Amino acid sequence: MNRIALLLFISAATSSVVLAQNKVSRPVAVLVMSGGTGPSWELPARPRIVGRPNSTTVNIPSGASILSAELRAFALINRKRVEAGLNPLTWSSRLEGVARSHSTDMARRAYFDHRSPSGKKVADRADDASLGEWKAIGENIAVNRGYPDPIARAVEGWVISPLHKSNLLARNWTESAVGVAIAADGSYYFTQVFLRR
Repeated sequence: MNRIALLLFISAATSSVVLAQNKVSRPVAVLVMSGGTGPSWELPARPRIVGRPNSTTVNIPSGASILSAELRAFALINRKRVEAGLNPLTWSSRLEGVARSHSTDMARRAYFDHRSPSGKKVADRADDASLGEWKAIGENIAVNRGYPDPIARAVEGWVISPLHKSNLLARNWTESAVGVAIAADGSYYFTQVFLRR
């Protein structure tokens, strides 16, 4: 069966980690996957989305469906942490809003980046959400389309990416949440925000 090459875009896991006022930025890595072949990594000058929808409409199922997808991704991530001998993360409904709004924005405006077109990064979005004081914040993002289980595929993509995995398995995080949005073309956008107070 021929499969159209699917792209899972992954940016450097520590790209939006903020320690105090020190913001670190790294390039975006693209994991290119197609049926029957192994992964290969590329570092483009700017992230791009293949098959970008012409419409800005986002087909998002009911809130319960999105929340169940987010909680499932979160459970898969915590399972990886426990397997690595780490404490599971605590779900934060306030981080859920930060993560979901970024995924929704990327899906609606057809971009894929830690920085929104208006220039906001995860620290800015956290401040806009009035999260209060925190010591460190981080973010993993992913987008995929055409997989039977896009949630497991996104988590798998983070786990096989050394930088994402190091972010996902960092000991310093205590709170987290995953935000999911589905674009008009069926692409699933994922944002996971990590926090240490």
